[in-house]
Amino acid sequence: MKLFLKLFKFFLRIFAISFALVFSFTALQKIELGQRIGKGLFYLKGYYEDSEMVGGELRTKIVTEQGPGNLMIPLFVGLLITIIYIVYLTIKAKQGGRT
Repeated sequence: MKLFLKLFKFFLRIFAISFALVFSFTALQKIELGQRIGKGLFYLKGYYEDSEMVGGELRTKIVTEQGPGNLMIPLFVGLLITIIYIVYLTIKAKQGGRT
């Protein structure tokens, strides 16, 4: 159980760091109208015009949206680095802790 908690804390640390990095990256990106960053689950940010009919009048507004990639990328990075850490701990344990 202690190992599970240790790994979970490690995962949360990596997730928090990568979340901050991804969010900072997307906030600093200047994109033009109609552009997108990423696709599918890794879609980060989009900037486009949205039109709607209100009272017989067509109104357009500019929309900036955040995609699911802002969470999926940090989750993926956290999982990948945690798996690498587990492999490292397993190899270290099989060698008897020798360095």
